[in-house]
Amino acid sequence: LSVFKLMQRHQIVLTAGYAQRQYESTNPIYNKTRENNKLSLFAAYEYKNIMDWKDWSLVAFAGYGAEQSNITFYDNSEYIISTGLNYKF
Repeated sequence: LSVFKLMQRHQIVLTAGYAQRQYESTNPIYNKTRENNKLSLFAAYEYKNIMDWKDWSLVAFAGYGAEQSNITFYDNSEYIISTGLNYKF
């Protein structure tokens, strides 16, 4: 699911995702059939023509993801944060 919002030179995008996975085979070490739930959240921002530079924009991105499993070994989480300049040519 994504939501976009445009406001003059600003652009914001919010994204959320959810997934369930069920595996067919039994894990030979844990003697369980694996089941996972995954959640992801992301936000992106763009400010066009930063400092009135034509075709340049400031961009920023942040994200979070987590996966939970009925077998604890497979649990994980991840984070990302990024910022920079973008040139459109």
